[in-house]
Amino acid sequence: SLNINQVVTYQITATNAGPRLVLNATLVAALPAELMPLILSPGCQSSGARIECELGVFQPGATHVFTITALYNAVDVYDTWITNTATINAPYLYDLHPDDNSAAQATWLVPSVDLWGAAAVTPETTRVGHVVTYTAVITNDGPVAANFVTVTHALPAVAVNGSDVRAAHAVML
Repeated sequence: SLNINQVVTYQITATNAGPRLVLNATLVAALPAELMPLILSPGCQSSGARIECELGVFQPGATHVFTITALYNAVDVYDTWITNTATINAPYLYDLHPDDNSAAQATWLVPSVDLWGAAAVTPETTRVGHVVTYTAVITNDGPVAANFVTVTHALPAVAVNGSDVRAAHAVML
């Protein structure tokens, strides 16, 4: 799963199962639009969310490993699955098993909130029978809306039982 502004790294392995040498093959990774490419393996280039990596001379039995590091930065897309798909293209070659030329990796996008709270009591010092006001302020610095948030503000035991008290407060999120 990914949180907003979190970096994800995909490692893609391409193997030539043979029996022939392959020339001019490329690996094409289609990153979801919610991801921005940051770091690519040598031999790879990006055009937006499309990553293309050159395999060069691809001998039978050879393996190439490519790494793509990307940032999840779409604040309006969350609580859903995204899929990165990678496909090997080998022009001018008949592939005996084209069904194994693609792979996909699904990733869950987690909603991200930044809740914090503060509480105050007025007046800070009181006596039995006097009224005090407890104020709790909850702030969401986002980047997404926080739904179904429950705030619990526990009153000090002395506020219920009664006696001289220096007011105390607690906020739980």
